[in-house]
Amino acid sequence: MKKSFRLVLFASFVCTTAINAQVQFSKLGFKEALEKAKATNKMVMFAIEALNCDQCNTVAGQGFSNTLLGRSVNENCISLLYKRTDKDFPMLDSLYGIGSNFGIWFVDADGTYLHKYNGSSSYYITYMEHLEKAIKKQENPDTLFKHLQTAYNGGDRSFETLYQLVAKRNEAGQNIDLLAEEMLNLAPKDSAASIRFLQYVAALSPLVGSKTERYIRSNNQLFNEAWYQLSLQKRITINNQIISKSRAKAIKEKNELYAEQVAYFSSATNGGGIAGRKSHDRSMIEFYKAVQDTSKFLLASVKYYNEFLMSINVDSILRVDSIRRNELIANSIPGKVIRQSNPYPVMQTSIQFAPASQNYTNELNNAAWTIYRYTHDPYYTAQALSWSKRALEFFESPAAMDTHAKLLYRTGNKKEAIEWLEKAATLIREKKAPPFPANIEQTLQKMKQDTVPIDEY
Repeated sequence: MKKSFRLVLFASFVCTTAINAQVQFSKLGFKEALEKAKATNKMVMFAIEALNCDQCNTVAGQGFSNTLLGRSVNENCISLLYKRTDKDFPMLDSLYGIGSNFGIWFVDADGTYLHKYNGSSSYYITYMEHLEKAIKKQENPDTLFKHLQTAYNGGDRSFETLYQLVAKRNEAGQNIDLLAEEMLNLAPKDSAASIRFLQYVAALSPLVGSKTERYIRSNNQLFNEAWYQLSLQKRITINNQIISKSRAKAIKEKNELYAEQVAYFSSATNGGGIAGRKSHDRSMIEFYKAVQDTSKFLLASVKYYNEFLMSINVDSILRVDSIRRNELIANSIPGKVIRQSNPYPVMQTSIQFAPASQNYTNELNNAAWTIYRYTHDPYYTAQALSWSKRALEFFESPAAMDTHAKLLYRTGNKKEAIEWLEKAATLIREKKAPPFPANIEQTLQKMKQDTVPIDEY
């Protein structure tokens, strides 16, 4: 029976055996996992934990604990779970270009990339869908990719082979930086004058300051001609990938000078001005956070959030959201009839709407939560408390309420802290808000009993 069919069958009943109750992560090394996968005719799925997002990892844990997902993954994969400090991570990073990403990767028993999902979800169906995609790719492998990789490993260093292999590896999200430089060393001299070839190399998202970047920018006039023939969305995607990859390199090397170089590139791609400064400062915050330079991270965070987010007028954002929502409703197409009613039937219509106010809430809440975890310093705690308060002015989410309550409790405002946490718990109990992974009920009881600390931070 083909594995893709097996996956569907598993979803039709609930597993009752303990071994398949959730995704089983093996303690094997990566090479040993590949050997076991080959012997059992399975794939290898490896999950990479998020570096600075505890909530992302909690959410992933909820998804992986699902019975149906566990049954399907365990039947089809040897599963591994990695932190960035694990000994196999540098090898995986080199092979599959993980960088600062997190999520799940699927490879076949030869280690050939099949599929990946960058992110996390408590909804097991999300992982089921990506597992199915990996299975389909395993059953219908990219034979050209394997042929090119085999040829290269066997010593074929022709430009034609490298050109195709770089494209395939880049498409698969693998690390191609050194391979691209090797290809450019063999490129015909007239390639640098080809619009099409410059676009091809630009699409590889070369690292800031790399030989590959210098190659495509050796003739700025020609490069600009090639660059602006690409669609705006394509250019944005390439620039975002360049920034992400380059910042990951700076983090890996703990190179602050290079991180600044990347931040200035980020600023330039955002047109300079306020947007450019915001992009620059945000990039450096990400760097300081990742390399655990707490003092610089705290200083940069206070400057960034006070200048760029606390200065925003809440009422104006809520007003714009309301206008956009009403426009979408007015222009929506009626959906199915859900109830007959005279003289007109009642119809159900759904619209997709992402309020800007919720984005501000999430960003401010994440900042406040990070400060809460990083330090007990009264100055920074007060800053974080002001951010969490502003986050709730934009939108009252359970996550923001939880953060605000904990900061209030830490500053001695126990009564107000309990009120906010009770409100969050009520929203979740009445299912008027999405599930929140933190154990709010337990924290609430600790606050009421005045148990200190209420958590491990």
